[in-house]
Amino acid sequence: MDIEHLKSQIPAMDALSLRPISGLTRVQIWRHTLPHSLPRPSLLWFVRGNARLIIEGRAIGIGPNVCVTLPAQTAFAIEPGTQTQATLVQLPTSPLLPMPEGIHLIRVHDIASQGELSGLLDRIGTGQAKGGPGADRAALARTMLVSAMLERLTGPETLHLPQSAPQRLSARFAQEVEQCYATGATLTDIGDVLAVTPTHLTRTFKSTCGMTAARYLGDRLMHAARSELIDTSNSAAEIARDLGFSSPAYFSRAFLHHAGETPGTFRTRGRPALRQPDVASVKTRPTQSDQNVSVMG
Repeated sequence: MDIEHLKSQIPAMDALSLRPISGLTRVQIWRHTLPHSLPRPSLLWFVRGNARLIIEGRAIGIGPNVCVTLPAQTAFAIEPGTQTQATLVQLPTSPLLPMPEGIHLIRVHDIASQGELSGLLDRIGTGQAKGGPGADRAALARTMLVSAMLERLTGPETLHLPQSAPQRLSARFAQEVEQCYATGATLTDIGDVLAVTPTHLTRTFKSTCGMTAARYLGDRLMHAARSELIDTSNSAAEIARDLGFSSPAYFSRAFLHHAGETPGTFRTRGRPALRQPDVASVKTRPTQSDQNVSVMG
């Protein structure tokens, strides 16, 4: 095999990210609880407690020992319970790290497989935190093992697909929101694209997701607004323009109504959290009491 070609397939491991999710942690919890999508394929590994996962317009109860695979640009949100312990992993995009096609909900019943996946993620997180010579190679090797493990665990029975007509419509709505939330599009505009009335869309989406379509659209927009306030130095006027608001004043009023504080206050209060490590090493091994619990509902 051509060595240069092989080198070209090796991904930049700084694109690999692990974030712990805990029901007891409230620092920037909005990054998980408000609907959003990620630019790279990802996985969620739940090891303790129960959580509510909203994925492409459908609410699903999740218990321990469940792995969820998320293709890039998949809309989702997580509402963790007080005992929830999970890890969100964003993977580099590379032929060496293939991910299952589509969204898979995998109940990992086998104790050995639970320990294998938890151990790999633990060692990836620990290695990234320590750094040093060979850290990227070790992270790549372990991430390849995670990719191979997911290939082994997935199959037709784990593939999550909208089944009923309401679920299909809700999934289409969530996908459309991902495309147009920053354009100033209204519920009526999206309904026109989907060939349904706002009333029908609202009733259908609430039946599958537990919230109105208007709230979902607003929450998605506010996730983007919060992200820009914390992660960029853009002014409120620039953020308002980027997200399709008619004026900075309207953006400020909408943000205050949603977050309970002004954009400036939110930015000032939230910026110190950036000094915390983005990648954290957390224990993800299942406990004995968790081993026989799977997806709720």
